[in-house]
Amino acid sequence: MALTPLYIHQLHQPKNAARQIAARNQGFGTLLLFLAVEWCLSMPLDIASDAMRFTYSLPQGLVLLWNHYFRFAFNSVVMIYLLAAGLHYLSRQSRFERHDIGSFVALLAYSYFAFILMLCAGFILGKFGLPYPLSFTPYVSLQHHSSLTQAVHLILYFAPSAALVIIGTHSLLTNAPEKPFTPQPTPAPLTLLCVTILSIALFMSGQYIKDNWQKVRPPMPDDALGVIPQKALDGSVLTRQDLTGKIVMLDFWATWCPPCVAAMPHIKKLNQDFREQDFVLVSINTEPDNIAEVKEFIQAQALDFPVFVDNGQVQTHYRIETFPTVLIYDHKGMLQYIHTGNTSMHNLKQEIETLIGAKH
Repeated sequence: MALTPLYIHQLHQPKNAARQIAARNQGFGTLLLFLAVEWCLSMPLDIASDAMRFTYSLPQGLVLLWNHYFRFAFNSVVMIYLLAAGLHYLSRQSRFERHDIGSFVALLAYSYFAFILMLCAGFILGKFGLPYPLSFTPYVSLQHHSSLTQAVHLILYFAPSAALVIIGTHSLLTNAPEKPFTPQPTPAPLTLLCVTILSIALFMSGQYIKDNWQKVRPPMPDDALGVIPQKALDGSVLTRQDLTGKIVMLDFWATWCPPCVAAMPHIKKLNQDFREQDFVLVSINTEPDNIAEVKEFIQAQALDFPVFVDNGQVQTHYRIETFPTVLIYDHKGMLQYIHTGNTSMHNLKQEIETLIGAKH
């Protein structure tokens, strides 16, 4: 048993494992690890898209990965801590053995492993045709199904973890066991089965990425200029001919985005500095349902360039997920520089100057 992880041992002896888990009082890292596995199985293409950004900017790729993981894991972490707090206050009753919040967080975190196993098994069986709600398929399992079917799916997948929590909590809250409990080694076949299920599921997730990565490929250096917006809010029309032989900067932004708003005066100044030097700014707002506020923003900022409001087509084509995003193309229409989030205007200016100099 010494070589068997506690999260596997608990499947064999949940009462004994609960005591050991509470004594360790170390569950946060384990929880984050299990949530990362769930994330890999649930959103493999999002991870692949972020990882591909490492090829041109490791910091941008890491920031996107962290942001997506944080958003994915946040609700689960909060729910587990709230439940742990509730169990802690329950343990403060005189008839129960008292444990701190950390002990219950650890118990809940380790019990989450049973859900991960169910998810892995469902992912594997789904590849062999098992239907929902018994199976699990990324991006599909919670879509186009009735609320009842989704409820059955969630109950089925979380039931083993819930059972472990109930058994473990009962063990922790019991003041004095009637007789000593003798721990037994975890059967080797159980450990092997868990490791095999996890390994196969992660391998199949990798194959899923291999078969579908082109669907989420982000803009990459040396990509050719793709879809462009056509009609601006002021009525002006943009054509391919307008961009031929020019340095083109696509700027994706939104009025609700503080970095976008903060950058707009500098973008305006940048355009004024270079618009007479074969430079074209294509300003793309992404709020088709907020036209009135966009127009007010344009007026308040006294923007002297056309603003295009995208209905989602251009944003989807370039796989824009973070605002602001700036894409700079050279005079041959090839992507040279990519910026996401807060962007240094000094760097933008230097890059544009470099491209203009290279053209001449």
